[in-house]
Amino acid sequence: RPLFTKCTSSVLILTAADMVRQYYEHKNILKSHMEEIQSTKSPPLEAWFDSQRTMRMALWGATVHPLAVHYWFNNLERWLGPNPVGASKSVLLRMAFRKVVVDQ
Repeated sequence: RPLFTKCTSSVLILTAADMVRQYYEHKNILKSHMEEIQSTKSPPLEAWFDSQRTMRMALWGATVHPLAVHYWFNNLERWLGPNPVGASKSVLLRMAFRKVVVDQ
């Protein structure tokens, strides 16, 4: 069940990455406005966590991203062929170059 595994790991990684990014964005905003907050005695900015944004990232990570990557790499294998066992260095370098160029 490789597709299920890819979907699960993708949603977990993208959700965690989005939460970390939101935390650091909020931290940078607070740092840039710290003098203003201290001089006016205003309360700090609203909570740093945006649940709707995180849910969008989780939805993207559960559906679109893993499917696109799964089928893209399957097509690359079909177009470029599997890695040959016992191939020479020059053949492996050529294959690596082709995969990097097509992948990018």
